[in-house]
Amino acid sequence: MTPSPLPTVPVTAVERLPTVSAALGADVWIKREDQTHPQHGGNKIRKLVPILERALNRGGTDLLTIGAVGSHHVLATARRGQALKLPVYAALVPHPRSPRVETVLAATVDAGAHLYPTRNEMLGALRIGRQWLHLWMRGRRPIYIPPGGTNVQGSRAYLHAGLDLARQ
Repeated sequence: MTPSPLPTVPVTAVERLPTVSAALGADVWIKREDQTHPQHGGNKIRKLVPILERALNRGGTDLLTIGAVGSHHVLATARRGQALKLPVYAALVPHPRSPRVETVLAATVDAGAHLYPTRNEMLGALRIGRQWLHLWMRGRRPIYIPPGGTNVQGSRAYLHAGLDLARQ
């Protein structure tokens, strides 16, 4: 059986920070969200997994999102879309150039995302709305993922993280 290209979000470790604890005179612990995925540690995969599960359950054929140039959210969406064989369309809003931004942008291009540079968030939203309508009129089932994956499903993922933390 082939493993699913949709990752599951592991229960991440909780570790005591001895130096910070000593400096503050109280125990300080951290939940290691950087361990959620080897390429996209942190909230990107935690939020994307339930969103993509819902998209697949609804018969989604294409993923659409918005982010800044060099957005890790857009990169994670592009890579997961590539793994799921779902085309990804992203409107990109300006962000100051830096080596990190250029590296992330190149990786997003390598992941096969269709990118639409725009001047601001409003024009980005209009561009993605237009693409969504174009796909829908062709009989596709486009799924919109809000910037950063922040919607009900993405936010609910943090409820699960909190429940994990309570159990830990």
